[in-house]
Amino acid sequence: MKIWLSAVIVLLISSPFAWATEWQELDAPSRQLLAPFEQQWHALDADKRQALAEGAKRWQSMQPEQQQQAKQRFQQWRQLSPQQRTQLLHKMRMYRQLTPERKLQLRRNMQRFKALSPAQRQQLRQKFRQLTPAQKAKLRRHLRRK
Repeated sequence: MKIWLSAVIVLLISSPFAWATEWQELDAPSRQLLAPFEQQWHALDADKRQALAEGAKRWQSMQPEQQQQAKQRFQQWRQLSPQQRTQLLHKMRMYRQLTPERKLQLRRNMQRFKALSPAQRQQLRQKFRQLTPAQKAKLRRHLRRK
């Protein structure tokens, strides 16, 4: 139950849409999903209530496979150290600031990397680790142009 609830909470952050923010305004499925927050609902700030309500709607719209995937990702998130979480959040913020073209480029590079065999990926990682900082910078510039 805790993992499930935690997964829902992760989905609730940063709401672009307005949803009902008073407990009684939530629909029955959302109230059921957010029941652990009922007693403290009035004490939550409006943005947090809004984010929770939107996340509950988003969770309800997911297919069971998507919900399972979200739960697994949240478990992985919980296993990260605070430092790893901070680094990951920083990388996500940086990614969001990229142009659509650069995002597409990065996704394509990741697809190419994932298409490699595990041995090839490990070999590539090892080669990258052995590069000097100047060589790494040059490689990154080259990859940006592709």
